[in-house]
Amino acid sequence: MSLQPASVRRSALAVALTGSLAIAGSPVANAQDLVLESGHMNVFNVTAKDGQLKLDLKEDITGSNVERPAEDVTMVVHKDAFTEDTKNLPQVGKPGYVLPQGYHQGMLRPGWTTLMARWDGFTDVKIRIDEVSGPGEIHAFNTDGKGGFKAAADDGEFQLTPGSAIHQDTPAHLHTHWLFTEPGTYTMKATALSNGKESNQATYTWEVGQKANERPIMDEPLSLDRLQDLASTAPAPSPVAVDPVEKGAALPPSPAGEQKAPAKNGVDAKDSKADNNKPKADEKGKAEKGSPAATANAQEQRPLNGIATVLSLIGATFNFLQDNLLKLFWPSKK
Repeated sequence: MSLQPASVRRSALAVALTGSLAIAGSPVANAQDLVLESGHMNVFNVTAKDGQLKLDLKEDITGSNVERPAEDVTMVVHKDAFTEDTKNLPQVGKPGYVLPQGYHQGMLRPGWTTLMARWDGFTDVKIRIDEVSGPGEIHAFNTDGKGGFKAAADDGEFQLTPGSAIHQDTPAHLHTHWLFTEPGTYTMKATALSNGKESNQATYTWEVGQKANERPIMDEPLSLDRLQDLASTAPAPSPVAVDPVEKGAALPPSPAGEQKAPAKNGVDAKDSKADNNKPKADEKGKAEKGSPAATANAQEQRPLNGIATVLSLIGATFNFLQDNLLKLFWPSKK
């Protein structure tokens, strides 16, 4: 017989039930005010269930594939993200605060995904911008693979305004450059559309240029050339496949292990995990080949290399299976 008070037993049971519910299915966060400052996220996360489209936000910052109502999150663009170089883009003509299409340490990398909506038959999706408010303009543009940039929206305009739409005609997980021309707080309302149906309207909040990063993240301001470099760090796109991020698989340790859909309108279809801001190692400080220090370092790296190989094999197998399933149910258009 338990000697614990009834109230303690009831509390323990409640905790156990809560834990069980959290384990089952995809993680969905409870309503709360959350501030996100760096890391990967899909600001437009389009899913569907029982024929109903849903638009929210998904982030890999507080956990893996954590889905949240857009209204519960504030996204931070630090003061460090300011650049004058976007004045040289004819379609922009102004300086501003930028979040690169490619990975940069200490910064958010917001993209979008329509991959999970396809299981309910929604393969051709538009993300429509319904309302934009703030002290300045919001621009979204992609590298075009030719040393230039092009609009993320299907109207060809860099600036996102009411009526702008990101058209994803095949299931994909993609990224873009984001630019905010003035510091302050911005809100954006958006709706997903497909097969004649509409999702809920989601409201996104950005806090721009009001907070400095806790640690310096810039060795120099982000130039247009630097934006090109960051966007080109990922390998070439592969055939449409289920992104391991979408299915909760462990990410391989190198960029080559992460599969994304082909680029649409020049959008980078990869998540590069390489840190392009880390300084190169000092050649003079490297241990000479054959020295005791070099031998010890090599021995320490062997277990890590073995783990990396196993994870890469698991990721490749997972992507192969998902690729073939996708080809079976959604054959490519001729």
